[in-house]
Amino acid sequence: MKNRMTERNLFWFVVGAIFGSVVIYYLPTEPAFAATANSGDKFSMCTVRTSVGASEAIFVLDQVTGRLLGAQHSLQRNAFHQLYQRNLAADFGVTDNARYVMVSGDIQTGGGGGAAPPAQGAIYVAELNAGVVFMYGFTMSPAGQAGPPRELIPLASFPFRGN
Repeated sequence: MKNRMTERNLFWFVVGAIFGSVVIYYLPTEPAFAATANSGDKFSMCTVRTSVGASEAIFVLDQVTGRLLGAQHSLQRNAFHQLYQRNLAADFGVTDNARYVMVSGDIQTGGGGGAAPPAQGAIYVAELNAGVVFMYGFTMSPAGQAGPPRELIPLASFPFRGN
């Protein structure tokens, strides 16, 4: 009796394993993305998606000066190699008491086709006094090649508050 019970349990284990393997094989998988953002009183940081198979870029917003600086990580060099910059104070027209908020998100890009393709992520920055949100994009440095700092590109904006 004990032998028959063991055979039955083994049979159902094998059937379950085969069924589970078939389900795993045929169901599509979803990649996990973990864009992050954090801020304090004087600065904010966020990570931004670059492209499939590449490391994320990191951006730091100095809320005292209104400068947004970033760097793209190279898997080949295992170092930051491409720098980015933008003077947000000039974009928002705010000189004193600026209050910024920054997050990142994925965007659909048109491809680019050139030596520097656009990244698949963007940086969204809002400033409370100006009441405007700007979306900034950037082009990637191909194959881990270093270059001079690139200017972040304003892609779009909208007012969120009536002045």
